[in-house]
Amino acid sequence: MDGTPLRRRLLASVSDEKHFEGHLKRLSAFLDLDPASVRRLLRRLDERDGWLDLAPRVREIRFQPGPRRSTARCSLVRLDANARFTTSPDEDECWVFVLDGMGIDRGRAAWLPGDLLHLPMRHHDLRASGEAGLSFVRMSFERSVPR
Repeated sequence: MDGTPLRRRLLASVSDEKHFEGHLKRLSAFLDLDPASVRRLLRRLDERDGWLDLAPRVREIRFQPGPRRSTARCSLVRLDANARFTTSPDEDECWVFVLDGMGIDRGRAAWLPGDLLHLPMRHHDLRASGEAGLSFVRMSFERSVPR
């Protein structure tokens, strides 16, 4: 049964390599990276090494975006299931591209795969909803006004 052509096609269609293909063009433009570089970056989501702990069950991998986004600080962020991540109101503004899972910000706004969200400088209280957790790309910029 494991080797049936239908089963092989179904498993190939949901492989990690193809999981984000629907977002590849938008992610490439967002990050100013070619599709091959974005694919390599997304493969890191499943790696165990290279993650920095931001909070309990919240991790990030920092990376360099393309030249048109060179002033941005970028990272892959992963929250385990039901993990919480809080930002302070004085943090830099950022953009978020949701890759996988679902998140709830401040108990109201749902973050879903494919969403591109602008987060102005304000407090965020994000919770990963569901068993899969939440993965997203975060792009932040220095404030242009003094703190």
